[in-house]
Amino acid sequence: MSNHTSRREAPELRYRPSRSMLLIIPAVLTVLLAFQARAQNTELWQFSSGVWAGGAYKDEKGRFGHCYITATDTTGTLLAMVITADYDLQLVLGKPEWEFNKGETYEIDLYVDRKYLGRFTASAKQRSSLSIQVGDRVDVFWWLQNGYILTVSAAQQDFHYSLKGTKHALAKVKECLDLAKPPSLPDSKR
Repeated sequence: MSNHTSRREAPELRYRPSRSMLLIIPAVLTVLLAFQARAQNTELWQFSSGVWAGGAYKDEKGRFGHCYITATDTTGTLLAMVITADYDLQLVLGKPEWEFNKGETYEIDLYVDRKYLGRFTASAKQRSSLSIQVGDRVDVFWWLQNGYILTVSAAQQDFHYSLKGTKHALAKVKECLDLAKPPSLPDSKR
């Protein structure tokens, strides 16, 4: 990971991906769907909110899969947040220059605005991206939606990501889930 910055700074987000990011976006989306490893997913619709782009996907059987938002910062690092039909949250970080061994895992700590959110396992499901399974932690979702800087601490380094615009973007993800999720599924986690 190479966007190590000072303790309180995070690279600015931008909406338009660079040419090299266009190569990594399909790989990152594959990571987002790795837990559904069936590969025939179809995008239902797209939306945007500030610097964040998002959408909804269904699986090859036509069932709703997940809603997501994604943005790329000025260092070329992609940050994606995915929420499944079961309201499980997954964070994905990707950058074309990164080189992980597929299958490796890393223990990382997450903070938003210096608030410790916990220790999580990051998995390298692709060579140039990491997937962090957060689960249905409502507190983490709240901090991502209302905070300013996400800090990922790994290998004795801190990596900072701007959360500019996540309040509205994650509200759109919630709307996306409400629209896309079939009413026959229990909504005990809503």
